[in-house]
Amino acid sequence: MQKRDVIFDLLRTISLISAFAIHYHSKVYIGSLVTIFAFPTLFYSIGDLFFFVSGFMLFTKYYPKYLSAPSACTKYLLKKGFTLVIIYIVYIVVMYVLTNTAMPLSLWDFLIFHSFFSKVILTFGLLYILFPPFLFLFNYVKIIPYVLLTISAMLIVYGQCLDKETYCLQTFLLLKKDFGYPIIPSFFVVLCGFIVAKDLNLKWNKLILCSSFFMVTLHLFFNFKSSYYHELIANTQYFIFLEPIFIYSSWIIFKPFSGFLTQSRASRYFLFIGQDSLSFFMLFNMFISLCQITPDSSRLLRLMGLFFIFLLSYFFTYIHFSSIFCEKSMKRPVNQPKYRQDKKYGISQ
Repeated sequence: MQKRDVIFDLLRTISLISAFAIHYHSKVYIGSLVTIFAFPTLFYSIGDLFFFVSGFMLFTKYYPKYLSAPSACTKYLLKKGFTLVIIYIVYIVVMYVLTNTAMPLSLWDFLIFHSFFSKVILTFGLLYILFPPFLFLFNYVKIIPYVLLTISAMLIVYGQCLDKETYCLQTFLLLKKDFGYPIIPSFFVVLCGFIVAKDLNLKWNKLILCSSFFMVTLHLFFNFKSSYYHELIANTQYFIFLEPIFIYSSWIIFKPFSGFLTQSRASRYFLFIGQDSLSFFMLFNMFISLCQITPDSSRLLRLMGLFFIFLLSYFFTYIHFSSIFCEKSMKRPVNQPKYRQDKKYGISQ
């Protein structure tokens, strides 16, 4: 059975809480408090962390399944991809209705040029649809990840043009500034996660830990002291080349705490946010869109709204996660243990 990495669950949980505060701030405004929640975005965007983890899981979880049952694995990935796309479309339609917003006639306006924080779901769905042909190619040509990584990097740097007729297509495929999670840069991060799982295998030792601390500290120092470096980081189109490095460094730094996270009961009431990320993400974005609190409201009311929306999202996500966990427990054979703990890394499965 595939081991679940609790450090990735921790990073996803932290990133989702950060995204919640940033999205709430963009509509309601909570002042300097948002800088605390936005700290993870100094190292990587919220969506790119999930893309990196998806690439990692593509090699460690789905590729072994593809080798043993290619047809079944392909159907599963395609089903998941199309399901995410359908969820995204339904969610957008519902949000247009609930917020009394006029439905746009243009397909591009409907899909990507809207104010609802959910575009990452569309990108995720399309990437899952691309996974089966990628695994098929990788099964025969082992260097295909590096070839696609190089092509993606070249397109990110040199593939942009100012042709207005193709602006929408460029935005959808390449421009992070306008879309947030275009296909090619997102696939680039997926490939980085795939290659890390394939070649580095997320190894941990004291030398790598010290190197990761040094890189993170140096990044923070130049980010606050150098205006040129800060502008470079602010350019999300090119910062994507550093994000996989910082995601890997974050995993290294938090890895010593994996045993505690596995054994601690408190983590059960925290890490499920990262495990049932889609539910939490859609819930808090829906509640934020429907929230009637404005930047002109009192500071106390804005902070109460932040706390109350988080509690609602947390509560319904926990109910959904618990129901899934109970369903899986009922399907598990009686003689199969609920989990097995890896003594070396403190990872339960």
